[in-house]
Amino acid sequence: MRNKGFTFFELLLVLGLIIIVSSIVTINSAWLVSEKNTSVIAKQLQSHLNYIQQKAIAENKTWVIEFIHTNEKDEYHIYPDGQQHNPVEIIVITNKLVFWGNNNGEYLPPNTIKFNYLGAPLAEKLVFALCNKDNKQLYLSITPVTGRVKITKTIN
Repeated sequence: MRNKGFTFFELLLVLGLIIIVSSIVTINSAWLVSEKNTSVIAKQLQSHLNYIQQKAIAENKTWVIEFIHTNEKDEYHIYPDGQQHNPVEIIVITNKLVFWGNNNGEYLPPNTIKFNYLGAPLAEKLVFALCNKDNKQLYLSITPVTGRVKITKTIN
C-alpha cells in the first residue's frame, strides 16, 4: 500500500528554497529603504528652503538656513537674519551632507544660505549632495536670482 504525501527530504528542500528567496528579498529591501530615506530627506530639505524663501517675502525680511556639521550629526537651523542664537527650527539630518559650489564666502559662511526680502538667495549657484550609507547621492541645487530648488541624481 502506497501512502500519498511528501517525504521529509521534499519538505526540507521546499523550506530551504523559501528561506533563500526571503533572505534575498530582505537584503534588497534594506537597500530600497536607504534609497527612499535619502529621497525623503532631500524633499524635506527642498520644502524647508522653499518655506524660508516664502517667509522672507511674506515678512519682508531676510531669512537664513544654516547647516551645522559635527562628528555626531548634521543638522540645519532656520531663523530670521541676526537671530542665530534663537532658531525657529532645528532639523537633524540622518544622511551625510556635502557642499559644492560657491556661496559668496566673502560675507557668508559657506554653510549658510540667506534669502532676502524679495525671495532671492544671497549666493551664487549652490549645489549640495545628500549621501546615503551606500554613497548613492541626490543633489540639490539653488538657482541664483529666482531661488529655485531642484533635486537631481546628477550634478547640473
